Amino acid sequence: DLVGGLEPVPHSILPDGIYSEWMLSTVERGLVEQNLIRIYTENGRRLGKIRASLESAYPGMKRYRYPMVICTVQYFMQREGFASIDRVARQSFHAFTAFRAGYGPSSNVYPGYKLSGISHNPKRLFARSPCLLQLVPNDTKSLLAASREPELRQLSQAPVFVQRILKEIQEESAMWQPV
Repeated sequence: DLVGGLEPVPHSILPDGIYSEWMLSTVERGLVEQNLIRIYTENGRRLGKIRASLESAYPGMKRYRYPMVICTVQYFMQREGFASIDRVARQSFHAFTAFRAGYGPSSNVYPGYKLSGISHNPKRLFARSPCLLQLVPNDTKSLLAASREPELRQLSQAPVFVQRILKEIQEESAMWQPV
């Protein structure tokens, strides 16, 4: 079934739930960002909502304190894996991310590559960043632990599998860069 011209990602590939979205920081080298995203189904569309506290813009601010950015995401199928389009509310920021449908034996980890930019800006600001989604187990202990993690940290402080996957994606993407 096509919704708005896009085929939604089936639940068998991307279950509804809370995910950690990990990505190399676009602000400072050697840092990794972790945001929580809720992925759900509404009227046949696969959507996500992120509430990011902009800790990188406001150093020392406690996670999930205002000002907050609310980002709406739509997920859809591609020939290989799936993709998403992010839009930040009341902003001219957009991002496109292509994901693999699972990583090795883990079907609930999705490596990806995010292209983001600010439209209607004479500087045409944009960023490219390896990222991944990781399904958080749906139990109170796991959800609370994920919500208490810092939003921005040294890459070396991220879980080892996150470091490994982000490095792999970064090395793959270096092959695509113009010489």
